[in-house]
Amino acid sequence: MTPLNWVLIVTSMLSAALCTTAKNKIAKKNLQTRSDSLLFNLLTNVFTMLVMLVNARSFSLHRITFLLALIFGAASMMSGFLNMVSFRYGPMSLTSLISSGGSLIISVVLGTILFKESVFPVQIAGGILMLAAIVLLSNLKNDRNIQPQWLPCVLSAAAFGGSLGIIQKYQGATGLSEEKPVFLLYTFMVCTLLSAVWFFAHKKAGSGEPVTFSVKKVLPAAAIVGITCAVSNIVNLKLAIEVPSVVFFPIYSGGLIMTNALVSSFWFKEKLSARQKIAFVIGFVAVFMLANVF
Repeated sequence: MTPLNWVLIVTSMLSAALCTTAKNKIAKKNLQTRSDSLLFNLLTNVFTMLVMLVNARSFSLHRITFLLALIFGAASMMSGFLNMVSFRYGPMSLTSLISSGGSLIISVVLGTILFKESVFPVQIAGGILMLAAIVLLSNLKNDRNIQPQWLPCVLSAAAFGGSLGIIQKYQGATGLSEEKPVFLLYTFMVCTLLSAVWFFAHKKAGSGEPVTFSVKKVLPAAAIVGITCAVSNIVNLKLAIEVPSVVFFPIYSGGLIMTNALVSSFWFKEKLSARQKIAFVIGFVAVFMLANVF
């Protein structure tokens, strides 16, 4: 990878980690009903769409890019919503492990098969080390506060998350990579529209579930989630097109889990265990092996 790619991937990981941490805090503190989750998801998508509108400054694109944006938008909406709901039903560390780890496996396997990318032995070893670091980072002994709804939600989030990377790479393979900004704009227009339809349809169905939070109070958190999500998506689309799947997805997913642990440590004042510190060292070495710099 080039020096610029390294700067971009660190930027994306920090943005995504802030997004994840804010989601986790809001999900556990403010989201009591499905109506709460649907409305907050809608608010975050509105902020993301506004950033994409400024970034795109155009509405013109080819038909194939538009179709990919429709698919990407639907998958993004489901991935974001299910990830946020997972935080309501289970711990942040294990949720991040399963959703990011599952997305990683799907993205690498499908990306390597579909795009005929070469894989070197050192990268395979790096991937195994990264998975080991991820398992060490998860505090499994203390992650027992899990509700029954958690597993289907987090597995579904991983599946949708894994599909996003493949769609990103395919958009670059169309030869229309210059349409990236407009592609993302339409993606989050679709996200916002689907989120709005789902929220109002749920309310109209008369489920009896009220919105329990004040929109004014959660708006700053929705802005943080929406803007950081936008930054991460803009950077990731560029990287997914330029960097091989076996390099980008393990570095991003594994690095994000480690970054999440660091952000949570500073934000929630959680101390890292000796095992987690060892995991950081292993993960650091794995990143360079995955990038095949040895």
